[in-house]
Amino acid sequence: GKDVDSCRKAICRSSVKFPPKAGWGRRTRESRDLIRQLMIKDPAKRPTAAVALHHTWVAAHEEVRTGLTKSEKRKCVGGLTKFTQAPNFIKAVLLLSAGRRGPWG
Repeated sequence: GKDVDSCRKAICRSSVKFPPKAGWGRRTRESRDLIRQLMIKDPAKRPTAAVALHHTWVAAHEEVRTGLTKSEKRKCVGGLTKFTQAPNFIKAVLLLSAGRRGPWG
């Protein structure tokens, strides 16, 4: 819907904002920083999935149980890496699909 479309447009413009009314006021500065970094348009400047796993926010939540095995975690990182290397059209389709399946879609 409209939220997914405006999100996609914001990503394309690299103008990510975190409005408090949308729930971002309850999120930590570190979490917003991680998201901002992951939304960097230029792949050369955007952190890899492996680097993102060492971000301050991730490190602070390292002890939270994910229920994933090491193998599953590696698959997840591999999937994120493949996503960052995918053509823009494929990324857009995947993002739109995920948006429709998410709590906001």
